[in-house]
Amino acid sequence: MSDPTKAVFLSYAREDTDAARRIADALRAFDVEVWFDQSELRGGDAWDAKIKKQIRECALFVPIISARTQARGEGYFRREWKLGVERTHDMAASVAFITPVVIDETTQASADVPEEFLRYQWTPLPRGVPSPQFVERVKRLLEAPRIAMPAAPAVAGAPPDNARSGTAFRSAPDSGAEAAPLHRPATPLPKPRLPGWIWATAAVAALVVGVAAFFALRPATKDPVASTPNPKTTTQDPKPLDFASAKSIAVLPFANMSNDKDSEYFSDGLTEEILNALARNPALRVAARTSSFAFKGKNMAVDEIGRALRAASVIEGSVRKSGNRVRITVQLINAADGYHVWSEAFDRELTDIFAVQDEIAAKVAQKLGGGAAPAVATAGANATVPTKNLAAYDAYLRGRAAQTSGFSEELSAVTVRHYEEAVRLDPDYALAWARLAESYGRIRSSGYDRGETLQTKARRAVAAALRLAPNLPEAHLAQALVAQAVDFDFEVARRELDRVEQLRPNDPDVPAARARVERARGNRSEAFVALAIRAVEADPQNSDTLVLMAGYLTECGRFADAERFCERAWSIAQVAEDPIRVNVINLIAWTGDVSAALALLETTPEPLRAPRFYFRRADLRLQSGHLADARADYEFVRNQMSERYRDRAGPRGTAMIALHRLAVIDARQGQPARAAARHAEALTEVDGYIRDYPDSTTGFTTRALIQATQGRRSEALASMEDAMRLALRHRDDARTVELVRVSRGAVLGALGDMDGAVAELRGLHEAGYAFGCTLRVSLDYEPLRAHAKFGHLMKEAEARANAVPRRKRAE
Repeated sequence: MSDPTKAVFLSYAREDTDAARRIADALRAFDVEVWFDQSELRGGDAWDAKIKKQIRECALFVPIISARTQARGEGYFRREWKLGVERTHDMAASVAFITPVVIDETTQASADVPEEFLRYQWTPLPRGVPSPQFVERVKRLLEAPRIAMPAAPAVAGAPPDNARSGTAFRSAPDSGAEAAPLHRPATPLPKPRLPGWIWATAAVAALVVGVAAFFALRPATKDPVASTPNPKTTTQDPKPLDFASAKSIAVLPFANMSNDKDSEYFSDGLTEEILNALARNPALRVAARTSSFAFKGKNMAVDEIGRALRAASVIEGSVRKSGNRVRITVQLINAADGYHVWSEAFDRELTDIFAVQDEIAAKVAQKLGGGAAPAVATAGANATVPTKNLAAYDAYLRGRAAQTSGFSEELSAVTVRHYEEAVRLDPDYALAWARLAESYGRIRSSGYDRGETLQTKARRAVAAALRLAPNLPEAHLAQALVAQAVDFDFEVARRELDRVEQLRPNDPDVPAARARVERARGNRSEAFVALAIRAVEADPQNSDTLVLMAGYLTECGRFADAERFCERAWSIAQVAEDPIRVNVINLIAWTGDVSAALALLETTPEPLRAPRFYFRRADLRLQSGHLADARADYEFVRNQMSERYRDRAGPRGTAMIALHRLAVIDARQGQPARAAARHAEALTEVDGYIRDYPDSTTGFTTRALIQATQGRRSEALASMEDAMRLALRHRDDARTVELVRVSRGAVLGALGDMDGAVAELRGLHEAGYAFGCTLRVSLDYEPLRAHAKFGHLMKEAEARANAVPRRKRAE
């Protein structure tokens, strides 16, 4: 539209640029001329003359009002407001010209605006997110700009005349419920020149009302737990972003504009596939999926997102799926100044979905100067069309949505179910096989299931993925995880990760995967610490990686870094207790302050308190001498495990230790017979565990500790020998060997072999194992604390912890 009598002039304070851009993009998507250009906020006579000319000629004058305009007594926008008011002096009273918009809680009664603005009902657009009703009203005003429409249609229930009286009036944000549906036009709407946000997809919609659902998704992060302390947006200290590095990019999750609002998994999956297609290009550095998706639903400026992700460019878009057709809109934005470099809409059949993903990636790469992606197909025959079965693709996307929602037993079960359905529908779906193998491997490494059946499934799944697509990066990532977590073959894991980097340079998942391998090998060198930190830098908004690396750094004695990573993880996502739990472990090792650790643990929101929360709290309560409270927690853990986790290795192991701890409490309270009965029950549990999980050292070390507590020396030592024999089966599995040695120190102490126990633990200490203050507070080392040599070892371990400066806390 080039007719100035059909143009809208946006007047705003520079602090509200992002809100103004959202409004401008929404209107432009429907071919409305909008005079808004943030790059021209620079002053000068020529620019001043241009602004005055636009205000004289525009059809609608839209002042954007907020707390920021309230706070500024001076500003060029106030001159614009006066010019807009002056123009109304030459207009008939019936002419609609000024259309005020308020983007926050500012009321008309309190607003510092020209008196004339109070003659009109203000349109509330929280955070500048335009509603379908707002766009439709602007279009109606432009179609008949001289018809008497001085005020906006009132929201149902609002007094019709109070806006003119100047009294405070704040209508509820538009939700679409009160809007009359817009019928499909006889001819298609013109293709938007600038889609902006999600409005281009609505251009072909039968109902504009459907658009409102997206805006409900983006404005703010869901409040996961009402009782959660309000965390800072981020605790990270990102490096300054070099916006000149134009080939770094972040792909933000595309908005779901489909009528079926439960199909968000589809838009998320499509976003990830575009991201992966870009990541195949060695000339580009693409922010990790998890970090990009951390900004889903958050109302943040593009430059803030760019800095957080260290990306010079950002891609936003939307997806509308209807029947067998899909419309995808994409816009490429310069993160430094918000300038829209390129935008386009793609209408395709679902059968063409994979081709359009590659087409979008190629166009983005060309705009960034990265050229086309490598000519060699990343996944062999499956690169362009990984599956022709749309039902299998749908099942895969559902599995991926569950997999990336967080890690828990329930989510893992859902993930596996969908991936298994995908490969059942299409046995040649290599990517689905790779993700399935990855899911099996993660369950195995977490300790939830260490059974042979799961291990066999993991091996078969990854073999299928590699057979079908030998060059698929995800398949080699899955092979690395299976090799490390299932087969303990670290050389294979390393080789597979090298292959991933050849296929997809700068893959953000590789540093974390390498850190897992090196940690399993017992590496605690400075190079390993640097690798753990690089894993976080490669995916800075990935809370799972932050927590995992925090645990590794605690083991290396890097307590301050571990604490920082835990706090960052919690600020990003409060969907699981892991950040707090790992931070508690770190705090104990760093300070030995059981009371502080217990207070920190208690900040875990009630809905996130899994059985291991109660086990950890029970240990802390027992260490503090609160026996009754500790008993209650251990009993709760036992009941939970018996009812829900009989077929899970990790929880069953926790339940066995809880039973042993209950026996310890019985003994302390002068009930030796009851303690003996508990230990007998615990040994029965251990025998069943060893029978079900013969390759796990946990059953043997637990049996040894119980036997040592009972004074059964030869049997305890034999159990430890069995545990060490298992640990030494895999040449490079140093981490398992370390854990067995830690247990052997506790067992020898319980048997009264103080010198042997200290020698075992000192060997670990001198090899770099960061005991910190745990030797002083751990329940398993109580028999050793009166021993002089153990006292010397404790002081040395604590001296290392004390050498790490602690952050000053605000009082």
